[in-house]
Amino acid sequence: MGFKIIPESECTKKIATANGRCQIQALPAMTVIRQPHFTVLPQNPVGASMYYIQPVRAFPVWDDTGNASWQLEAEEIYESNGRQDPLYQEKHGVLCGITAAGKDVELTNFTIKLLKKIINYVSRGQDAISTYIIEIDKTDDNQQRFLEIDEAEFGNLGRVVRKKYPELFISNKMSDSFSKYLADVAADDADVSVEKNIWYRGWTDITGELIYSFGTGKLFDKINKSLQESVFKAGFGFLKVGDYSPEIIVIWLYAHFPYVAYFFEQAGYRLQSVLFIRGITGSLKTSVAKELANVFETDQSKKMLTFGSTEAATLEKIEAMTDQTILIDDFSNSEKTKTVCDNRLFERIIRVLGDGAAPSKMGSDRKIVQRFIRTSAIITGEDDPALSLSSMLRCITVTVGRESFDGKKLLPFQQQPEIMRDYFMMFIHFLQENAEKVVNQIKNAVPIYRAQYKQEFKADRFADAAVNLRILADIIADFASWTGSYEYASEQFVSFEKKIIEVLKKNQTERESLSITSMYLIGIMQSIDTEKGLGLANSEASYVVCPSNYIGFEDTEDGRIWLDHKKAYKLVCSYWQGLAQSFTSTPKTIHQRLADEKIVVHGKTGFLQRAKKGQRQYMLVLDKNAIEKILEDKGEL
Repeated sequence: MGFKIIPESECTKKIATANGRCQIQALPAMTVIRQPHFTVLPQNPVGASMYYIQPVRAFPVWDDTGNASWQLEAEEIYESNGRQDPLYQEKHGVLCGITAAGKDVELTNFTIKLLKKIINYVSRGQDAISTYIIEIDKTDDNQQRFLEIDEAEFGNLGRVVRKKYPELFISNKMSDSFSKYLADVAADDADVSVEKNIWYRGWTDITGELIYSFGTGKLFDKINKSLQESVFKAGFGFLKVGDYSPEIIVIWLYAHFPYVAYFFEQAGYRLQSVLFIRGITGSLKTSVAKELANVFETDQSKKMLTFGSTEAATLEKIEAMTDQTILIDDFSNSEKTKTVCDNRLFERIIRVLGDGAAPSKMGSDRKIVQRFIRTSAIITGEDDPALSLSSMLRCITVTVGRESFDGKKLLPFQQQPEIMRDYFMMFIHFLQENAEKVVNQIKNAVPIYRAQYKQEFKADRFADAAVNLRILADIIADFASWTGSYEYASEQFVSFEKKIIEVLKKNQTERESLSITSMYLIGIMQSIDTEKGLGLANSEASYVVCPSNYIGFEDTEDGRIWLDHKKAYKLVCSYWQGLAQSFTSTPKTIHQRLADEKIVVHGKTGFLQRAKKGQRQYMLVLDKNAIEKILEDKGEL
C-alpha cells in the first residue's frame, strides 16, 4: 500500500493510473496536509497550498511476451483541472471501452469508417451543409452496410444505426467512451475524400477557387481545347441569322452579359440594362431570344417566363438565374386586361435587375434572407412599355421586323441547342482562366470609354450602356484570340462599335421624340377650353365655386397649375385616342415620370397636394415654366 499526493490546484473528479488511462470510481480523500515537504511532490507546485492523499496499490501486469510491470490500482482522485477523456479501443472488429482496471467492455459489435465527406452549398450566402458517408464493418458477416448522416447529427449516430440496422449491438454502458469514439472518427478526416456540391448558379469562390456553377451540384467538364476554334466559330455564326445587322449584334452581345457581370462587379462597376426586343408577330423575336437565353436549361418548357407569371414567381426565377439570361416573353401594352399588370411587372424587373436587390424573403430556417440578384433579362413584346424615365433609360430597345431574321439560318441552332451551349461553356472557361486580366481590362477601359461616349449621348444611362457593350466586344475579341479564331471574326469586330452606337442612338432619338411625359402635357394643353368642363380657372377662388366647369386652376402668383388628376388623365387618354394613338401609361407611372423631370411640385404625402379652399381635394400641381420649356423644345408652343 502506498500514497499518492495531489495538490489542491489539480483537484476535481478524476481517476489516475500508472499507464495514463482513466476511469471514474468514487472514493473520498483520506487526509488533508497543509504545506507538506514530501520529496514525492512535484517541484515548484504553482499556487499549491493544500494537498489530498489517497491510498493506491501496485500489482503486477504481464504483457504478451511474459514480461511483468507494476501498475498502480486506480482509485478516484479529485482534480480541479478537468477530467481526462474516456478510453476505448477497436479490437477484433468490435469497439471496446476500457475500465479503470484496464479491462475491455464491448460497446458495439462493429466499427465505423469515414468513406467520404460531402459539402453541399445550398444557398448563396448561407452556411454549407456537410454530410458523411460511413461504412459500418461487422466482421462476423459479409454484409455491406453504409450510412449517410449530416455532420450536425453525427453525435446521434448510435440512434440512427439502431433504427436502420436493428441487428447491430450498441451497449448502453460507458456512453462517454462511445461519444469520444465518434468525435475522434469525425475529427480524423484529413485523408477522407471530400466532394463539394454547389446547388446555386453563377460565379463563386466559395470552394477556394473561382468556378462557375450550373446549380446541378456538379461542374460541367471542360470542352476539349482542340475543339476551341470550331466551337467559337459555330457560336459566332449565330450572327448570320440577322446578317450581322446592328440589331442581331446587340442581341448577341447582350447574351454574354451575365457571364461577365461578376467581373464588372470585381472591377467596381455594375451592369444595369435590360434588353427589350420589340417586334410584330412573325418577326422571330422570341425564337431568336430563346436560343441565346438560359442556354444551360435543357427543358424547353422552363427556358422562359411570360408576363402572365406573377411578380413573386418572376422574382424567384430571377434570383435562381444568377449569372444567366432570363427570357420573359409576351409583353403587351395594348390589351386592356394586361396593360396595367404588364407595365408594373416590366418596371419591377428593371428596378430589381438595375439595383441588384429585391424584397427579402423567408429562408428555409425561417429567418429573413436578402435576395441576391445578378441576372440579365431579355424581354420580348409588340408594344412600347409605359415606364418611368429612369427605367426607360435602363432599357436597351432593339426593333425588329419580319425581314430582320432568317428562319432557315436559325433552324440549325434550334435543332442543335448544344451549339450555343458549348460556345458559352467555352466562354466561361476563357473567363475563368483569365479572370484577373479581365477585371483589370474592365477597370482600365471604363473611364476611357465613358469619357468618349459621354460626348456621343445626352443621357448617362445610354453612355454607360455603350461603354458596357463596347467592353464586352473587346472581351469577346480576346476570347476569339484565345481560341485561335480572331482572324476569322476580325472584320466583324471592327464594325461592332459603329453598330452598337447606331442602336443606342435610335434609342436616344425615340426617348427624345414623344416621351410619355410630353404626350401627357400635350394632351392637357391642347384640350384646355376645347369644350365645357375643360377650362382652367384663373384662381382657386373661381374654381371652388363650380369645380365641374373646370379641369383645374392656375396660381399665377406661384406659376403653378393645379389639376383634377383623375379628370386630367381621362382627358389625355381621350385626346390621343382621337388621333388614333394609344396613351397607356398608368396614373402612378405618369406622376412618377413628371416628378423625374421636375414638373410635379411634390406635396407632403406624395405627388398630390391638397387644395386650400372648397372641398380641399387632392390635386396634381405642375410647374408652369417647366411645362412651357418642354413643349417649346418639342415645337408644341
